[in-house]
Formats: sequence, C-alpha cells, structure tokens
Amino acid sequence: MILHENEKCPVCDKLFTEDDDIVICPHCGTPHHRECYNSLGHCVNKDKHNTDFEYKSDCSADSDSLIPNSNHLYYNPKSAESNNESKKTVCSQCGAQINNDVPFCNHCGAKQTNAQYSEFNPAQNFGFASQNSVYESSNDTIDGKSVADIACVVVSNSDRFIKKFKENKTVSWNWGAFFFGPLYLFFRKMYSKGFIFLALEFAIPLLSQAVFYDKIKAFMSFVNSIAQGQKYNELMNVINDIVANPDGELYAQMLEVYQGIMPVIIISYLSIIVINVVISLFADKFYRNKVLSVIDKVNSNLNNDSSLSVTIMPMMEEEKLSQQDLRKLYLSRMGGVSLFLPMMIAVLMIFLRL
Repeated sequence: MILHENEKCPVCDKLFTEDDDIVICPHCGTPHHRECYNSLGHCVNKDKHNTDFEYKSDCSADSDSLIPNSNHLYYNPKSAESNNESKKTVCSQCGAQINNDVPFCNHCGAKQTNAQYSEFNPAQNFGFASQNSVYESSNDTIDGKSVADIACVVVSNSDRFIKKFKENKTVSWNWGAFFFGPLYLFFRKMYSKGFIFLALEFAIPLLSQAVFYDKIKAFMSFVNSIAQGQKYNELMNVINDIVANPDGELYAQMLEVYQGIMPVIIISYLSIIVINVVISLFADKFYRNKVLSVIDKVNSNLNNDSSLSVTIMPMMEEEKLSQQDLRKLYLSRMGGVSLFLPMMIAVLMIFLRL
C-alpha cells in the first residue's frame, strides 16, 4: 500500500503509483510527482500558502507503518532520541526527521502540532501587520467593519480598543492620553487633533502672558535689579538670602512682583491639566473614528489602485503579495503607531520651555 493511494497528482492529474517519486510540500502538505513539482517550480497551491489552506488527505499513517521518503525508499520510523541536530525534529505522525519550522511533514504530509513554522509573509515580516491573529477568524463587526481589519489598524493593545469601540461611548477614560496629552494623539497618528491641542497648550499661556504683561515686566525688572550681572548660581544665592529675611524691604518687593505673575503660572499649568483631561476623555472616541476612516480609505484605495504594493514596499516581489497580504500591509501602514514624531515634538517642547 502506498501513502497516497487513490490520490492524483494535482499537476498532471494522474494517480500516484507505488513506483512514483512523490514529494510533499512542507508548507501545506500537498503531494506532487517530483518531476511535476520541478517542472512547475513550486507547489501547485503556492498562492494559498499565506492563508489557512491545508491539503486534506484520506490516507493516514501510524508509527508502525513503513513510510516512503523523498527518494521513495522505505525505512522504519525514527525516534526523537536519534535527532541530534538543533534545527531538526521528528514528525509527530511517521517519526521521520524534518525541519522544526515546517507545519507539514515532507515525508507523510501529516500536520505538525508543535511546528514553529512561519512562512514569508510580507505583512508580518516587515512589521506592518497586526499580531492579533485571534481576530483573523472572527466574524464580529463594528459599524460594518470587521474586527480583524480593526485589529490590523490598531496593531498594539487591540483588545482594549476593540472593547471600547464596541461600547461606542462618547466619553471614556484613557490614562495614556492623560499623562502624555497631545503626544498621545501623535503616537496614534491622529495628527490634526494633536496639532490642535498642542497649539492650545502654547496659545493659552501666551495669551495669559499678554494679559499680564505689566506684571511680568515688573517681575523681570526686579530680578534684573538684584542680579546686576551675577551668574545664575550667584543670583539664586541672593534670592535665597532675601527669602531667609522676610522682614526686609527686598522680600516685600519680591513677594509683590511674584504675586503679580502667579495668575500666569496658574493658568499655564492649569491649562495643560485641563487639556490633558479633555484629551483623555475623548481620545478613545477620536481613535474609533480614526480607525474606521482608515479602513474606509484603504477599501477605496484598493478598489481604485491595484499597484499599491509598489507604494507600500517597492523592494518586495509583487507575486508574493496576495490581496489579503496587500490589505494587511496597507491597513497597518495607514494605522499602527508613530514614535518618531511624538519624540521630536517632546524634545522641541522641552527646548522651548527652558
């Protein structure tokens, strides 16, 4: 009895015989005549390798069977103890030595339950695709958009956001947005809203300084009068001496001018807190709208432009990008997170406030 009895080669459509040299695709388990495989240059089901496709065979083998190897020789199944190569393992079905990263045995075609297989997938290997594979088989939708697409756009912390998106509350709390304010919006690529709130954080203190310009001018005049060309450390020593003598005339003058600029200080810090609170309350709603709009835009672009693979990753071979891979790449690139821009803005903010 041969392993693939009563089965046909998918290339030549001829039944396999005991004398045939049979090779099995390690990616999907599809058997071929070796000559047919070589003439084709790849597995007949290559286009399905990045999907859930799995070749189904009615034949099965147990550990006591004699299994033909790739040279159509017969051998007794090997045990795990005989495998001394770090990159080799044994087939869980027939015991043949195989690579530890393939999902199917290339001798008997059995699916490997513990395989660490990861076929080249442009969407994953270049870091754009969502790593939330649990959603790929889900049929759930949010406002007509699949949660698989949403997870692909969100990329990180998708469980939290999908839950929030389903609740669809106008107001919720986001601690990341509270602590980082506009920088959080830039991190999640909500650039327009990020610039609006960032502008407010700078505009409100500037307006308060304009309103209290006379008070600020008086304070600076006092500081200059006691500084008299002294270095910063020397000036601080003078101010400390004034504070240490609350009955002196200079202390009264300093207290008066300092109280004059207190509203500016309070408004500056309070405005930042209020803005961050507002962002934290509406960040999830903002992001929900952002993610859904990204999916709409990707759908529109994919329908209107079949050459997006060149724009996304020009060094890739287009034949390796299935429509599913192309969609994941584009969703993840349009979504995901951005670290460079918020870091640059944070450095600029620190520099301007020094």
